[in-house]
Amino acid sequence: MERARNLRGRPAEIAAQVDKIAAAAQTSNAPRSRKVVGRSGEEYFLLDADEVLAFQAERELVWIVTAKQRLLATQTLRTLEERLGEPQFQRVHRNAIVNVNHVRKMSALSSQRWLITLSNSLQLVVSKRQAHNIRKILQG
Repeated sequence: MERARNLRGRPAEIAAQVDKIAAAAQTSNAPRSRKVVGRSGEEYFLLDADEVLAFQAERELVWIVTAKQRLLATQTLRTLEERLGEPQFQRVHRNAIVNVNHVRKMSALSSQRWLITLSNSLQLVVSKRQAHNIRKILQG
């Protein structure tokens, strides 16, 4: 309780502590479950990676998109990409990573550009640079 009182009003430090808890939960679970920490106001949520549809960056903020809500991520897009990685999470744009298990439709916009529709109907454009990742999804 004392540690919690000391952290009150310091969101960056709270996020770091929650990330540590998530990392500890990851190593202690027998079936390896990957956790992601999201924030809404003063509340922090521990999400299973399977719940996440996508991560979207808007300037310096990173949003975690789930079927029901959008939460602020406590980590950068690059850190999330390195932690969660392939094959489940694929970078599709410099500002987006998608969970391939939630991709419901892919439409070709041109020879190198795609439009992905996720299970919550969110649509994301795939950059030309990341088009090879979409080929992986199509082949897999």
